[in-house]
Amino acid sequence: MSHYCNVELELRDIDALVLALLDMGFVRTEIEVHSEAQPLYGFQGDLRPEKAHVIIRRQHVGDSSNDLGFVKDPVTGRLTAIISDFDQTHVIGRHGGTYGQAWVDSLSKAYAVRDSIKLGMRDGYGRVIKQESRADGSIYLRLGRG
Repeated sequence: MSHYCNVELELRDIDALVLALLDMGFVRTEIEVHSEAQPLYGFQGDLRPEKAHVIIRRQHVGDSSNDLGFVKDPVTGRLTAIISDFDQTHVIGRHGGTYGQAWVDSLSKAYAVRDSIKLGMRDGYGRVIKQESRADGSIYLRLGRG
């Protein structure tokens, strides 16, 4: 049985997280969103004590995987990723790597882009004029009205 690790993120918006997961290669029907946290399951279908609000079930993660989850803290509103040790080091996902720190960093970048676009839309700047990945790993995003 794999041990789950909690990875605290600077993410707060579930809608932007779902869009970021789509950008990472998941399909919308593979992403569960729950108002009340639901249990995660291990690679053998065993019920785990960990619960999450956003869940990608193990069959969509990779061979011999556990569920991936994201739980929202009721006080701070921050999301924490719940990823098993095994999935962080052994499972090769659709993106070509494991679900370790590099994947979490890529997800955080995808989230930042989606969250920025959402905030821009709120302020009337919902059109992406330019999006560019830079050599230093940062992403340049220019939004326009319309």
